[in-house]
Amino acid sequence: MTGAPINQAIVSVSNETKETNQQGLCIIENYTTQNDESIENRILVVEKDDDQCMSVDIYSYASVPDAYVWHVFNDRGLYKPKEEVHIKGYVRFLKVKDEAKLPTYAHGTIHYTIYDPRGQQLQESQVELNNYGAFDVKFTLPDNVNL
Repeated sequence: MTGAPINQAIVSVSNETKETNQQGLCIIENYTTQNDESIENRILVVEKDDDQCMSVDIYSYASVPDAYVWHVFNDRGLYKPKEEVHIKGYVRFLKVKDEAKLPTYAHGTIHYTIYDPRGQQLQESQVELNNYGAFDVKFTLPDNVNL
């Protein structure tokens, strides 16, 4: 995953379907989950060629302040001591003015600290975001790490 935008992906939610633009974005207008408990209206599906992604329990909100939006993941759920951990993600900046505006790629440096499940610090460092607001962190777990 590079964090690069995906053009012409099909985005479906409720009874509305849109296609993403060159920035990988689209707007679903008039979407609301208020007073609607049906699961069909709370599933977002994105499709491109043979790939498909689904997000369940989405909700609409009346207003959102300016915010950084993150998506962070690793290559697997569990690691053993001395194994290399790979953490990737991307960051967008959502600027809201009058109406919700489309997110832009975040730029700059992220300072981060990684802790084990017991709160012991494993690593503190920084990583530079690429042109798409994506980052990649790699580190090796110590031999005596508490997992």
